[in-house]
Amino acid sequence: MLAILDAAGCTTSDLVKVTVYVAGVKHWPAFDKIYAETMGNHRPARAVVPVPELHHGYLVEIEAVARVSTAG
Repeated sequence: MLAILDAAGCTTSDLVKVTVYVAGVKHWPAFDKIYAETMGNHRPARAVVPVPELHHGYLVEIEAVARVSTAG
């Protein structure tokens, strides 16, 4: 997500909504800690969806919406 934001000229401060799919709630505390460290004081709207499993065996999938400046 960070690489995609960077490629769009954005940072985590530009995120407006994040949906997190977590494979099993047992992974939630570890993810939440990393998420909080990554976001700092910025808290976009967030939904967390526990799922039984994700494609390719992933533990977390993130869908994010960011505002991109068109000023140039």
